[in-house]
Amino acid sequence: MRPWLVGLGALLWCVAPAALSMPSATIDWEKRTITATGQGAPDLNAPNPAAARIGAERAAQLDAFRNLLETLKGVKVSEGQTAGDRMAGDATLKAEVEGVLRNFTVVARHYFSDGGVELEVRMPLDGKVAELLIPKDPTAAVSQGGTDIGSGLVVVAKGLAVTPALAPRLLDPEGKVVYGPGFVQVDALKQNGIAGYLKDLTAASQSARVGSHPLLVKAVATKGTDLVISDQDAQKLEDGHANLGFLSEGKVIIVID
Repeated sequence: MRPWLVGLGALLWCVAPAALSMPSATIDWEKRTITATGQGAPDLNAPNPAAARIGAERAAQLDAFRNLLETLKGVKVSEGQTAGDRMAGDATLKAEVEGVLRNFTVVARHYFSDGGVELEVRMPLDGKVAELLIPKDPTAAVSQGGTDIGSGLVVVAKGLAVTPALAPRLLDPEGKVVYGPGFVQVDALKQNGIAGYLKDLTAASQSARVGSHPLLVKAVATKGTDLVISDQDAQKLEDGHANLGFLSEGKVIIVID
């Protein structure tokens, strides 16, 4: 037996549990990121401790990728459809999404005396992920150049048990879409997604995403991941004489509990 394995074997049973202290993955809808952990045990067949740790880090990277992927699969894209649903029906899409996830950022490394490694990794929900997963809705016309009614849009949805999603829509009381994926330009969608989510109204109103003087509307109901606003507020977003360019730039924040 390799000499370095003797001490390692004695440590495995008492040290390894320390690597289980963090949840495998979490979603931060305010920062619009998925953070995951991955754990790797040392390779007992490695020729030396350095090689064993390299093997452990590779295993941790693979574990972190799996946790990112499984968590992303559960993310709602739109009403009745998760990211996993989208990928299940399209092998090419699944391969493209997996390719993007493999480029995660390692934000922390934890090394254990048994040679094991735990990685904390992070991946944005916007950017290429959003571009791949958000349905390509027909382009909707957005009035621009008219009366200034706001630099962005803040939708207050407190008390409605909102389910965050990659592609939420705003509906009028009759179910007509007054904002959704088709309203947002491709470049803006990559950068911002369809809408941001915050829990604090003041923070939302002061966010750079919605500019210096956002329009404030209140959601009156939910329909799955979509929000219903009043007819009066819906008319503001359909006013052909108003400058609604902020919709095409995805300058929308939804305030949730």
